[in-house]
Order: sequence, then C-alpha cells, then structure tokens
Amino acid sequence: MKSTPISIQQYFAFVRPAADFDEGDGLELGRLLYYQLSKLRKNDDELREELNTFIERTTVLRECEYKYRFLDELLFQIIKNKTRLGAVQSSFTVKTVLASLTSNEAGRIGKSLAMMLMTNTTSGVAAEEYIFKYPALEELAAEYRWFKPMLGAIAEELMSNVLYEMSIAKAAEVATESVPGLVLQLVAVLISPAKDRSVLALVSVGISAASAGLAGTSMWYDTDTDPGQRQRNPRCFGMVPDQGRGKAFAVTFVMCSLQALARAGTIALLAVTNINWMAAFVAADLGLFFAYKLARRDFLT
Repeated sequence: MKSTPISIQQYFAFVRPAADFDEGDGLELGRLLYYQLSKLRKNDDELREELNTFIERTTVLRECEYKYRFLDELLFQIIKNKTRLGAVQSSFTVKTVLASLTSNEAGRIGKSLAMMLMTNTTSGVAAEEYIFKYPALEELAAEYRWFKPMLGAIAEELMSNVLYEMSIAKAAEVATESVPGLVLQLVAVLISPAKDRSVLALVSVGISAASAGLAGTSMWYDTDTDPGQRQRNPRCFGMVPDQGRGKAFAVTFVMCSLQALARAGTIALLAVTNINWMAAFVAADLGLFFAYKLARRDFLT
C-alpha cells in the first residue's frame, strides 16, 4: 500500500473495524500517523491537538484509548522523539504492568524511544528492544496485533530522519572544520623550513585526513546499510554486501582519507604558489560539481 494515495489510506485507517486490523494495516497506520504529525513536532500544543483528533477519528486507536487512557501521552512522546537523558534514566524504572500504567509513566516510556534509536543500528531492532524492555508494551503488543508493526513503522520513519540529520551534521563538520584544518596544516608544513618540519606535524596531518575520511565513510555507510533506504530506493542504495561489511568500510575509509589528503594537498600547494590560482581552482571545482548535480537532479534520492 506504499503507493496508495494518502487520502485513501486515511479513509480505510479511520473506518476499518478493530477486528479487521492486521499487521500490514498496523504498518500503514504507523506511516500515516508519522506523516500526519511529524511536521508538528516543534509545537507541543498543535501536536497534541492533532494527535487527539487522529485518535478520535481512527477506530482502532479510539477503542484502545478508551480502554487505556495513557495511549495519547505515549504516542505524543514517541512522535516528538526528543532525547532527554534524565527522562531516559527515569524510564528504566517503569516496570508497571499494562492495567496499572499511568499517563505519566507512559510519557516516560515514550521519551525513551529516541535513545533506543540512537543506540541501535536498525529501526526493527530498536522497536523490538523497546517493546521487550517494558512489560506494559509487551502486553499491549500481545493484545493488539497491529501495535507492534505500527510502532516499528514509526521507528523506521524516525530513524530515517535521524540518519538524515546526522549526515547533515557530519557534512557540515567536514566542510567547516576537518578539511579547512587539514589545508591549514599542510600550508604550515609547506611554508616552514625543511629543518623545522617534524614527524609529529606529519602525523597530525595524517590524523586530520583520517578524521575527514571517517566522517565521509560513516555518512555513506550509515545511509547505504539503512534498511529503509534500501527498501525505498534499491537502485541507489545497497552497495555494501551482507557479508564482509567490515572490509567494505575499511577500504572505503582508506580511499576517502587518501582523497581528502590529495584534495587538501592540491589546494595547499596552490595556496602557497598563487592564492588567485587556488581561488579559481576551488570555484571551478565546486561550480562543475553543483552544475552536474543540478543537471542530474541528484540532490534528493
């Protein structure tokens, strides 16, 4: 149903009786819930209001909420997906059974999903661990067969968003810190007298190149091995094999590090020779790169 129009998905999710809801419907419900509410995560009041409306309109959620009044708080904190160390630590003590769970305890459980996503490699593993950790969620998943798939779908969407944000942060770090720092170190080495060049300076250059290479390799590896990305766009993602992933990571890390060193070395040599040549080279290099991306419409996959 991934290609099914959202309006049709909404209709069937809202009106389908609880008895007819299966695991596949739970997946679609989770994706629909995330699609409807994720854009409101920065505004608590609007998010809570829209969530309550969604629950009221959806038969299975409405029936579950009528029986377990904490459902809205649990889903609110899950969708909000904001990590708070204190809240996560306090959630470890929530061992309350389903029948006795309060809204406050459900909220603490909901806040801990963000940490689960940060400490697991896939959304499926995170969702499994999340449910297994809390007795109330285990009971809820046993009572409603759609609950676990719904939670897994939400976790998958949240993890995809986390990976995107992490990639942006790593790219910014490489562009503004790792590579400029590497260039400055190489310039300092090149302009210093030969007798003043030490082994430690070269080691520092190597560490900086490795730092840039590691950031680039991590962005590529995390995105390529993400199950959600592979499922959504198998022609673009999936280069890393299921066996020998460590070797693939190591080889790519070496290649990225050497490429960063070669590019930074080129810029440093041009900088100490003629600063105008360096500026022209960087402008032409970036200009051709972005022109190629625009021509192929390759900014979004």
